Amino acid sequence: MPAIAPIEDLKAAQKELLETSDINELKKVFKKYRRIGWKNICKLWLQERTAEELKGEGG
Repeated sequence: MPAIAPIEDLKAAQKELLETSDINELKKVFKKYRRIGWKNICKLWLQERTAEELKGEGG
């Protein structure tokens, strides 16, 4: 099932998650993007899925 969040939000979240350098920054990013869903945040952070894959636009 594709993510409901806009692709722009998913891409921005992934960029910020991968740029964090400490736990406090990571907590801020998690709180900022909690509306896209915890599972989606974790998939982006762990690089298990891309924003496009979460939206159902990529393979």
